[in-house]
Amino acid sequence: MITRSLYNQHALITGGSKGLGKAIAERLSYLGCKVTLLARNEKLLKSNVEYLNRHFNLKDQKHDYVKFDLSKPESIENDLYPRLKSVNILINCAGLSQARLLINTPVTEIQDIINTNMLSPIILSKLFLRNVHKMKLINAHLVNISSVIGKSELQHNLVGTSVYSASKAGLSRFSDIIAQETERMRLKNKTSITITTIHPGHISDTDIGSSVRNDNEKLSLPKDTIDNVVDQVVTAVTV
Repeated sequence: MITRSLYNQHALITGGSKGLGKAIAERLSYLGCKVTLLARNEKLLKSNVEYLNRHFNLKDQKHDYVKFDLSKPESIENDLYPRLKSVNILINCAGLSQARLLINTPVTEIQDIINTNMLSPIILSKLFLRNVHKMKLINAHLVNISSVIGKSELQHNLVGTSVYSASKAGLSRFSDIIAQETERMRLKNKTSITITTIHPGHISDTDIGSSVRNDNEKLSLPKDTIDNVVDQVVTAVTV
């Protein structure tokens, strides 16, 4: 149930060039939210923003994008903090998958997975929370898209996902702790921010889902859909 309007709200969505991030952007735009998409592929970003501005362009609802590679987090603070100053909804959706044994995974790939799935969301969250604190924002939202694979209680064969699983488990635990920290911020500084962690199951029609599609039967992961996850995001940012 939608209980809060998204008009005059501004969301930054990482991984917004395709798949789940794109679908989230379209739904939030439909509900009146201005969105900024962040990803590596500028061609897809430009096309998506043009589509959003054609179909979901109410007064002051000018959508835009940022080309940025989250696997290279060193310049996030300098390059992205200025873009966060008008944002009151941050959705960390970008992700890289893994579909091979650790022994066969190059060190550079390990670094890219950890940086994209965990380190960059942590840095973005820090900068976002800093701005929430500074601006004393009310009804801010931080949504981290983790994975069912990141749940420690999941009893499945997860061979070939060691680094991916670790990165998503780390993101989930991080979200748990900052939820406690932001409650302290709320009491001290009269800010209001909701932290939500979503754990999608296997979604076959995304890049990450397709990368493990051949192993899904062996892994027997719980199945999910883009629409279901988008519904969870909408619920998180509108209640």
